[in-house]
Amino acid sequence: MTVSSQQLELENEVNLSSNSYVAYSQRPETYIVPVLFGVIFLVGIIGNGCLIFIFCRHKSMRNLPNLYIFNLAVGDLLVLLCSVPFTATIYTFDSWPYGEFVCKASEFAKDTSVGVSVFTLTALSFERYSAIVKPVESFVTNSRSKLSIIICIAGIWLISIGLALPAVLFSHLLIQPGEKIPETERIRDINGTLLGPPYHEIFICYPFPPEFGPAYPKIVVASRLLIHYCLPLLVIGFFYTIMARHLIQRLFLARLRWRLSCLCSNKNRESRIKVAKMVQYFVVLFAICFLPMHIFFLWFHFDPRSRENFNNSWNVFRIFGFVLAYTNSCINPIALYCVSTNFRKHFNRLLCYCSDNDVFRSGGASQSLRPDCRQGDHSLVELRGQHTRPSEYTVTGQQTLCQSFDERC
Repeated sequence: MTVSSQQLELENEVNLSSNSYVAYSQRPETYIVPVLFGVIFLVGIIGNGCLIFIFCRHKSMRNLPNLYIFNLAVGDLLVLLCSVPFTATIYTFDSWPYGEFVCKASEFAKDTSVGVSVFTLTALSFERYSAIVKPVESFVTNSRSKLSIIICIAGIWLISIGLALPAVLFSHLLIQPGEKIPETERIRDINGTLLGPPYHEIFICYPFPPEFGPAYPKIVVASRLLIHYCLPLLVIGFFYTIMARHLIQRLFLARLRWRLSCLCSNKNRESRIKVAKMVQYFVVLFAICFLPMHIFFLWFHFDPRSRENFNNSWNVFRIFGFVLAYTNSCINPIALYCVSTNFRKHFNRLLCYCSDNDVFRSGGASQSLRPDCRQGDHSLVELRGQHTRPSEYTVTGQQTLCQSFDERC
């Protein structure tokens, strides 16, 4: 989950808005930002890579919420591998050194990852809404849920790729003047006339075609703020508002309706609520990580005096937003490690290079073959033992329905 594609264009416009060009070797961010990006890259690769490995290695972890979490990790890995190593050098080299193909690919990976992240969080919020507000309907359709979620994830990728197509079609290398070349270093002809431009040429990975005019960047900034930030967060807020209202109502009715219900049912509801809280953590992190960058883009592109008013404070805020947006690509596994007992257990044992085939199991066979209401976790939920398919259960018995819901959530 990454920064928007206008960052490279901002580098160019900000440099040219100053009275004199300052070489990158004389800027402190040239040495600080690449180190931060190196940390983001390493943490993100290890965290998301372990998450994907745990999901693929253990069949018990492949439940419905974890499919979405797996998709988040794949989107984060996409930008970490295809974008971070290249865009980190924006603050290292005066000129884009990788050519137009890498420019297009890097911008495309960033835009695709943003879409995958926010749309996956929206879909995951809806899945939690269905599990909490409409658990019976969600359970009855469980046999079809996995296929529907796979179709939903495929749709998320198609939409994200479609929204990222302008980055592939319109990103290009723009040549701009850089540091002035001393006359003693310039080439002269036989008559002593200076040849070539009086400055070093700087290649900028530029996402906005000049022929589209000054209105095009504003349209892109506003549309991405709406599609990749405001609307998804409003939809997610809507689902969580309904969930909160439902849980409050259930709290008042609990003593009357559930006094005689099985203990597993209470445990199951707690499990679903914990998973919903985990999704809420992801959403809050996404909103925080991308808010500063969106604020800067709005100010820079819509304030007619932004070029004149740009100063060191705005430059620090811009760099802070730039780094924070990329931090979102590595922060989800950290949050998952903090709130999920299952993921933390698997992650710790994976890093310890444990080779026992049973090392990732949470208990013995006798324990795993019986229903366990404690299996619900804040995030990656582990389904223990050999479970019967939902269609083989009858929902006439309260205890049977309780056990079935435990396997669903």
